[in-house]
Amino acid sequence: MRTLYLILLFIWLIIGYFICKTYLCSNVESTENSTALAAPSNDDCNVKLFFRDTISNLNLISDDNFQFEKSNDAYLPLADDLKILLGNVVSHLGENPNSLMQIKGYYLSNEDNYTEYDDLGLARASMVKAYLLEQGANSDQLRTMGKIGNVNCMEDDTLKKGIAVAFGTSKQ
Repeated sequence: MRTLYLILLFIWLIIGYFICKTYLCSNVESTENSTALAAPSNDDCNVKLFFRDTISNLNLISDDNFQFEKSNDAYLPLADDLKILLGNVVSHLGENPNSLMQIKGYYLSNEDNYTEYDDLGLARASMVKAYLLEQGANSDQLRTMGKIGNVNCMEDDTLKKGIAVAFGTSKQ
C-alpha cells in the first residue's frame, strides 16, 4: 500500500509542477535564460537585443540596442533597423493582449544617478517604455526594472547595452 501512495504522490508532484509552470509561474520569463548559448562571457559585451516570446512565437533579434551616455537616462538616436523592429514588437503586443513585456534597464555602479528613480537602470527602462508608448504600446503590458550591467559594455562613456527584455503573460 505504501508503494501505491508513493507513486500517487510522485504523480501529484509532476502534475502540480506542470500546472504551476503553465498557469501560475509564467508571468516573467527571462529571455536571457533562453539565450544562454549566445550569452557573452563576463569580459565581453553582447549588445544584441532579443525579443523572444515563446508563448506567441515571437522571435526577433536586433544587432543594435538602446545606448546611453554615462550617468544619463536619455537614449542616443536609434538605428533605423531597431525602430522598425520595435514597431513589430508594438504590433505583437497589440495582437496579443495577454502578453507582458518586462524592460530591464542597465546601469553601472560608477554612474551618477540624477533622476527621480531609485536607480539609473530603472530611469532608462522608463525612457524606453515611454518610447514604446509613443509608438502605440499599451501601458498595462509593459513593466520596468533596473539592474547592474556589464562594465565592459561601456565604451567611450557610452553604455552600448542599455536594455534587455523578457516576455510573460498576464493572469486572467
